[in-house]
Amino acid sequence: MKYLLLGLLILGTSFNSMAQTNKAVKTSPKMERMTIVEPGIRSVSALSDFFNPVITKKLLTQVSETELKSIKTNCNEGDYPECIKKTLSYNPSDPNSDAKSDKLIKSLVLYRIAKFDNIRGKENFGEYSVLIAPAAENKNILEGCTYTKDFYVLIPTKGTKIVK
Repeated sequence: MKYLLLGLLILGTSFNSMAQTNKAVKTSPKMERMTIVEPGIRSVSALSDFFNPVITKKLLTQVSETELKSIKTNCNEGDYPECIKKTLSYNPSDPNSDAKSDKLIKSLVLYRIAKFDNIRGKENFGEYSVLIAPAAENKNILEGCTYTKDFYVLIPTKGTKIVK
């Protein structure tokens, strides 16, 4: 009887451990270091219906609800840190402003945290990636540019590349 109880205890511990491991995978995805190779195709702002139920369901298999809320709140260029945002703004009087923006976007430390098919209505706009720009790793991106809140870039996956 003592061995049976010990066996059940070990079995219960194993199931609990497996459940915690599976839960951790959902809320802590393996992040891939990425670079943006085509900055012009990123979503400058997500449309109000961007995170529809289909996209939301797919994202929730890869990130937690808390992170999804953060993505929704911090994925528009208008919500980027001021020091980043002002550099990304197109200046018609400076013909090189796009090149400066591209250089900044390409130099950010970014990690892909999720991928999804951008399906809105009955149309599939292709696979998109959600990239996070961690504040801690981008603190020296521009002189005098300090910010504490991570922000996100939504971009078609074809405009990104894994950093090896």
